[in-house]
Amino acid sequence: MKIKNFFNALIMAFLTISLFISCDQTTGDDSIVLNKDGIYLLGNCTDPINSREDGRFGMNDNYTIAMFTTLAGEDLLAHGDAIVGVRALIDGEVENAEILIANKLDLDSGIVARKSFSYVEGGWQYVLLDEPLKITGDTLYVGYKITSAGYVIGLEPASKMVKTEHMWWNDDWYQLSTMGVKGYLSIQAILQGGDYSAETQYAIALDNLSVPEATRANSEFKATLEVRNAGIRLISGVDVIANIDGQEKTISVDKELMNGQSAKVDVLLPIGEVEGAVEFSVKAKVKGQGVESEEFKSSLNVYAGLERNAILIEQFTGQNCSNCPAGAAAIKKAISELVNPDKVCWIAHHTYLPGVGDAFTIPGNFDVTNALGVSQYPMCNINRKEVEYEPGQVKLIWHPAATTSSLLASLIPMSAEATIELTREFNASTRELKVKVAGKSLKNLAYITVLVNQDNMVARQAGATGDYHHTSPRAFLTKSTGDQLTLDAEGNYSVEYTYTIPEAVGGFDCVLEDMEVVAFVHGDINDKNNREIYNADKIDILN
Repeated sequence: MKIKNFFNALIMAFLTISLFISCDQTTGDDSIVLNKDGIYLLGNCTDPINSREDGRFGMNDNYTIAMFTTLAGEDLLAHGDAIVGVRALIDGEVENAEILIANKLDLDSGIVARKSFSYVEGGWQYVLLDEPLKITGDTLYVGYKITSAGYVIGLEPASKMVKTEHMWWNDDWYQLSTMGVKGYLSIQAILQGGDYSAETQYAIALDNLSVPEATRANSEFKATLEVRNAGIRLISGVDVIANIDGQEKTISVDKELMNGQSAKVDVLLPIGEVEGAVEFSVKAKVKGQGVESEEFKSSLNVYAGLERNAILIEQFTGQNCSNCPAGAAAIKKAISELVNPDKVCWIAHHTYLPGVGDAFTIPGNFDVTNALGVSQYPMCNINRKEVEYEPGQVKLIWHPAATTSSLLASLIPMSAEATIELTREFNASTRELKVKVAGKSLKNLAYITVLVNQDNMVARQAGATGDYHHTSPRAFLTKSTGDQLTLDAEGNYSVEYTYTIPEAVGGFDCVLEDMEVVAFVHGDINDKNNREIYNADKIDILN
């Protein structure tokens, strides 16, 4: 059973999570003080980054959980004389977070050290104890306790079952191997006091690079990364040297970093009047040591021409589709991670039951679904064109779980084939909505689709527990497959539509604050060779 599926099943069995513990912290040896200049990381996991998508697990709904990795006493003694903290991969927002060290698997009487911490964006949490904990030769359980929702727990997949990883949840203890989980928790004890002379003393690494594949001319290019101290010795700062199209910039990171500790860096570089492929490179140097990281190089596509207002994601889903929540969650996450989420229009066609649909299905949803040849769920497309959604995988329709922020970021800068100016007037007393769309098409044949979309509609959903928030079109103001535009000699167009928003559609209130107009100019949806979305945009009903 897949890890995520297991936890989905587990949470169905236990609906209530409660935790009531109280334990005094055991203080460390007063003779031991923190020495930042000689730190060793000890854990059962070996991957210092663990950026793998399959290296995450958790539950959909809110939960409180404690995770522990087992460290044998002889291993601890062989690598240090004190534990000074814990390094753990927690890949998402958490609350009530604390690191825990225990001499037995008991949250009431086993805890020998603990420290509350606030989540820091970047995945790996680096938390130091207030006082070092002396290593005595006892086996210890090192981990953390958090409250969260989603798949935030770091796990390094393994080829076999292991017996060292443990979980506390809902007042019960579980060995991960007995639950069918193969892997080591991404948890490490931070040690000091050992002989580390054989280890690499100074080293710096680049982790978690987020480099867009495309951008626009005359704009600002942005990449993000983390610099990680990969050596034993403390470093006092790092210089990050980035180069794009021959323009070099140095970003100074004036921060002490112990072994395993990271700092997030934003790289901002101007893009001039260029078009086509340009080269990007970045590396890091340890200040004062002459040690540098491997250089990262990539090619970047720069687009000129018409700027795209937004891309269009069409999701194909349904209330009765148990696999669909995961697809929606992937899309939502990808959009939220963008620096410009307003550049994405997202609509969800509820057509899981052919010819029937569900409470959110409206006339027209099936017209789009059938025209695009959707036969499985969940599915999605972007801009109604074939997309390389995974390396070597190019399709028109594909599973939304493959939707990532990097994929969206690579599509947003692409040149548009039409301009679009979307305006609206709304009369609150009559609930009359007037929509005007104007612009210019570079294509001789162009269609316009305008619809009213609504978010945050709470209703049941297969594969999810608790309140589930749906998004769905509430009405098409044009034909569902689009109205053909009348273009003048220069390709200009202008259309207007009027719609009175009812109090409810399909039994769900039309909450104006949650509604928007979505408009997109496109080719003929029934023409496989020319149905691409030329441009898209959205505007709130209110404000």
